Amino acid sequence: HLRQGHKRYRKGLKEKAPTIKNAVSIDERPSIVDNRERFGDWEIDTVLGKHGTGAIVTILERKSRFYLAKKVTSKLAAEVTKATIDMLMPYKDYVHTITAD
Repeated sequence: HLRQGHKRYRKGLKEKAPTIKNAVSIDERPSIVDNRERFGDWEIDTVLGKHGTGAIVTILERKSRFYLAKKVTSKLAAEVTKATIDMLMPYKDYVHTITAD
């Protein structure tokens, strides 16, 4: 019965993630987006790989259900932004809104 030191558990002292500046709630988006009346309203999401091995950026056009996807090496904002711009550049005349959940 040797004595063993035990580390004490410390409750979370981590910083909170920064808030998004000028964020608009999904409830405040225009009704034309909810009704799916026009081409050019997009939804974006990221799908994370197992144990952070990568991510996929997915973009969906709401009216036509046109789907775009691109693999990125990590979910860093710079990489997701670059992938989003690369995918939407051919459709830049048809981008009215982009909604992230």
